[in-house]
Amino acid sequence: MREIIFSTTTTPLSGDTYGLGEVIEVRVKFIADVTVTGSPQLALTIGSATKQAVYRVKHQSGPMGSFRYEVAAGDMDEDGISIATDALSLNGGTIMENADGTTAADLRHDAVPADSSRKVNGGSQVPPSDTRRTAPFQGLLSIASDGS
Repeated sequence: MREIIFSTTTTPLSGDTYGLGEVIEVRVKFIADVTVTGSPQLALTIGSATKQAVYRVKHQSGPMGSFRYEVAAGDMDEDGISIATDALSLNGGTIMENADGTTAADLRHDAVPADSSRKVNGGSQVPPSDTRRTAPFQGLLSIASDGS
């Protein structure tokens, strides 16, 4: 199993809660460089529902990939967003190791527990898009899967 680290790169505009239309961006960091094609997805658990965050860039090389999900009407999570074990899927795309370009990257990873500082309320409005902010996020929704 390869090391995969998850971290959110956006913070909720309203304290600890993402509102309707806000974008949740999750970065996935692999232990080695990868090349991504197509539309891989990352399944987020929001409340009791699984929502697919889609890969943000069609072709990219490097150890990092970004996935985005826009909060929809009715999305609700009072204990915080989580990510289930092995939630990355290719969805018709590829994630290849750059070492030889022919080996598929190992997508297995541990679960990320619910994060109470990343709640969701799809019934609340957010300010106009020009006031949205993107800020680095450190540690609260992160895992490292070392294969043990």
